[in-house]
Amino acid sequence: MMARQGRFVACVVASALASSFSAAFAQMKDWGNRVEGTVDRPHAAPEYELLGFYAYRQDYPLRDDVNLRLRFYLPENKTFYIEAREIKVDKQYQMKPKPEKVSRNPDGWREFTGWPVSAVLNPKKISADNLGVIVRLDRPGEDAEDLRPAVLLASQPPPAISEYILYLTVRRKLNYLDYQVSGASGYSKTYQQKADQKDRSIEGRTVIPIRFTAAQFPPGLAAVHIQGRYANDLTAPPLDITYRFYHKPL
Repeated sequence: MMARQGRFVACVVASALASSFSAAFAQMKDWGNRVEGTVDRPHAAPEYELLGFYAYRQDYPLRDDVNLRLRFYLPENKTFYIEAREIKVDKQYQMKPKPEKVSRNPDGWREFTGWPVSAVLNPKKISADNLGVIVRLDRPGEDAEDLRPAVLLASQPPPAISEYILYLTVRRKLNYLDYQVSGASGYSKTYQQKADQKDRSIEGRTVIPIRFTAAQFPPGLAAVHIQGRYANDLTAPPLDITYRFYHKPL
């Protein structure tokens, strides 16, 4: 009986310590226009995870006088959910703007301002190349397939969008990964990840940058369809994801 009670007490203490550690580790703060800080992310990896989707990302210096702006095109009255996070998770960073603090311009562009690097990004040393931004429509979860590519700015915007980049990670090793981009007026272009290499396999839980050109891309609704076959289980259904977005030139 005493041994059983001892084990019970030990489990309670361990659980309390784990909870207090998670609470101490996750430090999200309300900054008025956003919540930003660190969050205790679950350790169980999903089958795949979207890490960011950009139409343009401007490098920013880690200085306290830098303020970031985030833009995306959404003329419709649709619910949106914005998340900024690390691409390669290290500091467990997260930022979520409050929707009512995102302005709507007459030309259909939405804009979030007042995101100072001094608050969290500089203290945590999170640079632009490891910052992912995701703008989801209608629902916030991983199953949301309607996106809007983000434009991240530290100063003036570029003259044009030249390339899109979508960051993805997959839990299991892939034999290959292909993707097709389709758009208005019958636009279609096919890509192969690591097309110039004999071994096209991609290890699980690595960051996969999916790049595609914006040149000769007609404005309008578009989609990127991503497919891949798992390396160690050829009987499993293949990876098959479609993200829909809107291509809007600057």
